[in-house]
Amino acid sequence: MGKIPAQHTNMTSNAIRLSKDELRDPLPPVCIVTGEDTEETVQQKFSYTPGWVYILLIINWLICLIVALVVTKKMTVVVPLVEDERNYFRKRAWIQAWLVVSSIISLGGCGIAAVAFIDDNNVLGISLGLFGVVSFLVLLIVAAIYTKNGVHVTEITENAIQFEKAHPRFIEAVLQDREERNEERRRWHSERRAMRDAQEPPPKSANAEDRDDYYRKRYHDPDGE
Repeated sequence: MGKIPAQHTNMTSNAIRLSKDELRDPLPPVCIVTGEDTEETVQQKFSYTPGWVYILLIINWLICLIVALVVTKKMTVVVPLVEDERNYFRKRAWIQAWLVVSSIISLGGCGIAAVAFIDDNNVLGISLGLFGVVSFLVLLIVAAIYTKNGVHVTEITENAIQFEKAHPRFIEAVLQDREERNEERRRWHSERRAMRDAQEPPPKSANAEDRDDYYRKRYHDPDGE
């Protein structure tokens, strides 16, 4: 793959979806965070939990945990990162976890304190309870905002992973690499069909549809390539 120019590209989208087939081969040597050329990579395990799961914290933290374990998807990806950003995703994961845990501790701690003071001082007890709820919501909002900033995963399925806020140069490099692979695949199919025609061509009277049907039956090729 040719080098991508260092200047800003015309890419308008900062999301890129990578299939498992693409991830079997190395990704283009362009840092997903900075867009710099790099030969450095990091094997990173990503997980994705839908945002609505955290709303269940208001109901019960145990229910939230169980649901999160059920719906969370994980995938390991070898990501190109410059040396200075090797711990980029680990740092983000720690900060996100700290914000979520802090919100739970704040809600639980203030709730316990509110119950302890409610009989002796209703105003203090109610104030502590409200403070716990407000701090809980604020910390969750901060966690959500932090998650949306920077490179992050927005979806993981059985066959693909999608990154948001990836650097435009990384996206362009992936798209260019994808096009080169597709072109190589088309050329290979064309050469294979030419070899088949030379060995045992279909009837000369056959139209394009009949030719495809001929190849499917003879070579058990569902695509007729």
